[in-house]
Amino acid sequence: MLRRCRGRVKILPFALAVTVITAAFFGASAALSFIDRRLHPIRYSVYVGYYSGLYGVPEEIVYAVILTESRFQRDAVSRAGACGLMQLMPATYEAVAYELDRIPDEIMIFDPGTNICCGVYLLSKLYEKYGCWETAFAAYNAGEAAVDLWLSDDRYSGSGRLTHIPYSETAGYVKKVRCAAESYKKIYGFGNGPGQNTGEGQ
Repeated sequence: MLRRCRGRVKILPFALAVTVITAAFFGASAALSFIDRRLHPIRYSVYVGYYSGLYGVPEEIVYAVILTESRFQRDAVSRAGACGLMQLMPATYEAVAYELDRIPDEIMIFDPGTNICCGVYLLSKLYEKYGCWETAFAAYNAGEAAVDLWLSDDRYSGSGRLTHIPYSETAGYVKKVRCAAESYKKIYGFGNGPGQNTGEGQ
């Protein structure tokens, strides 16, 4: 996951100023709506909409993962080497590309359409495996091996469900994605169709 704390700090004073000006002319409700959309942007909507429908992953979840992973920076590279909008590790990208009958290319991992396609497909497979979005988020961040280990440990799971995440980074990641998804759904009114429930255990 790419961290961009400084950039976010710089945005806040500007966003606050715009909020005050907007509130003065249009009221507090409009100002809050503006700032919410500023902090939760909609970009690459053609790709997100298409692959969300194709693989059955709610749009708000895709946007939330992109926001949390890269803040919509298509050329983002993490310290660990994860690349692109959805911060795919090269080995993961290669495996998913082959599974989708695509020829992996080290340059194409940064292509928004390719990156979103592979990232959304990966999310769909993780949800299919675990049957719970929060567990899928944990696996997206920490890897399936770690999550499988936690699920086999009574200290972290119960009745086949993950109840505690021992990695603080992953626990924080899951919370951020969940909250961002809820915000996207509230702000933009994404609906619940088949396979579109963001709730725990759904």
